[in-house]
Amino acid sequence: MNAILPESALNGCRTLIVEDEYFIAVLLERSLQDQGANIVASLGRLSDALEFARSDGFSADAALVDVNLDGEMSFELIDQLISRSVPVILLSGYDKHLLPTRFAGLPQLQKPASMPQVIAAVRDAASVSSKQAE
Repeated sequence: MNAILPESALNGCRTLIVEDEYFIAVLLERSLQDQGANIVASLGRLSDALEFARSDGFSADAALVDVNLDGEMSFELIDQLISRSVPVILLSGYDKHLLPTRFAGLPQLQKPASMPQVIAAVRDAASVSSKQAE
């Protein structure tokens, strides 16, 4: 997909961003907000993301999660999000075959991913999430 999606593509989509590279996180935030998403949090440290994902009242329609957060693998966070029925999109420079097999079915975007790819992946994940909620 090479074209930017319509502005309403992510209208109201509650999205969690977990990315340790500041400029990538800001680009993700701005791009998703430009498409109508509501960013519930943008976190760069695994400990902060785990605490947030475990908090009462946490919910999101989709989560973009960097697999390696400043040298720490985010597998525990991914498991936590899945246990809370949050669709997870992996952001990684790693080959999909190097990830635990339990994550084989998750969408993965290779870094650097284009913003149209990110937007489409979040839209697809949120669509799945809303269908499961019905």
